[in-house]
Formats: sequence, structure tokens, C-alpha cells
Amino acid sequence: MGMSANQASGIWQLSEASSYLRLARQYLELVQNVPVALDLYRDSRAILAQVNDPALDRITGMLTSDISLLNQITEVDTESLYIRLSELSQLVTEVRLGPSIEPSQAFNERESDNGQEGSEGGLSGLFSRYFTIQRLDAPLTLPLNVEQRSLLRQNMQLQIEQAKLALMQKRQAVYLDSISSVIMLAQQNIPDEDPQKMYLIRSLRELQNEAISLDLPALSDSLRLLDNLIINIR
Repeated sequence: MGMSANQASGIWQLSEASSYLRLARQYLELVQNVPVALDLYRDSRAILAQVNDPALDRITGMLTSDISLLNQITEVDTESLYIRLSELSQLVTEVRLGPSIEPSQAFNERESDNGQEGSEGGLSGLFSRYFTIQRLDAPLTLPLNVEQRSLLRQNMQLQIEQAKLALMQKRQAVYLDSISSVIMLAQQNIPDEDPQKMYLIRSLRELQNEAISLDLPALSDSLRLLDNLIINIR
């Protein structure tokens, strides 16, 4: 395939079209930016149409097919997902972390009844007031001090920030791992009585099910053919 001699002077147009296609491929492969890639494909096809040579018909047809395939791709709503992650990061600043170190309600009630009961409870009453019987095979959860809670909260927010960065970079594995870490920390450290715990975990799992990396179609070999044509003309 080659261009006629009177059209060879338009090689600069072919080089420009080739540059647009190469840049479009980079946008698709590196950042999966379909709208920008589509514009570049259309610009490349428009440039080739200006040359008006039969030698370019095959390449122009390939570009038309590629544009049709790219138009069928459903874009990831990155902005919406980013906002949702930011909202959950704010929620992490509000939830309780770790078991409460305040006296339990039952303990306070027993203390308030102390004056009424006197010594009637005997030894069993004394033990029940100040000690809690717990099975040895049950997990023992210790209260967290202020510094530990602060570090834990920062860790959870750091994992969410990492998920946001992975979202922008279309790194699906990092995105999933980061959200999984936040879910695990939330399950282990937010008390069940906190009403926001289930909402936070449910929201994180919904985000975890989102595909942030596009499944790109196989595009034509138009760029290679165009580059070969330019080499032949030169």
C-alpha cells in the first residue's frame, strides 16, 4: 500500500495523525481516559480524510471501527466514588473506637443500690458488684487509650486515602486491598452498639464491589499500518 506521488507532500498530515493515535493509545493504556482517547481518534481520522487518498481507506475504516468500540465503553464514575470515599473518611472521625473505658450502666446501677442493699447480699453480692465473670475461651477486648484510638483512626483514614489514590490511578488490586483493611479495622474496633458501624461497613462493601478499571476492547492495528505507510513514503 502506498500513496500517489502527488499526495506524498501530505506526509506531515500523516505524521500528525500518527502522533494523535499514539497519544490516544497512551491515554487508554496508562490512565484509561476514554473521552480524551476518543477525541484523538476522531482528530486522526479527520486528518486522514483531508489527504483523500485511496491508500488510506483501509486505515480510515479501522479508525471508524475503533471509534465505534470506544463509544460502547461505560465510563467509571470516578468523581462519585471519590466523593463517597471522602464522606466515609469523615464518618471515621465520628465513630467510637474500642470498648468504652467508662463504668458500665450495670456497674453504676449496682453502686447506686449499694446503700439500699447493705450487707444483705453477703459475699456473693460483693463479688457481683466489683467483678465480672467471663469465660476463659472468650476473646478479651481491652480498652484503648486516647493515643491508641487516635492512631487507629488515622490508620483507617490513611487506608481510605490510599483507596482514593488507587481509584484515580485505576489500580483495582490496591483499591480493593485498602477498602478491605478499613472493613477489618471497623469490624474489630468499632463497638456493635455504635449505630454508624453497620452503615460504614455496608457502604465500604458497596464500594468494594465497584470495578474501577475498564475492560478495554481489542483495537485495530491502524497505528502500525500508518507508521509503515509513512516509512514507505519517506
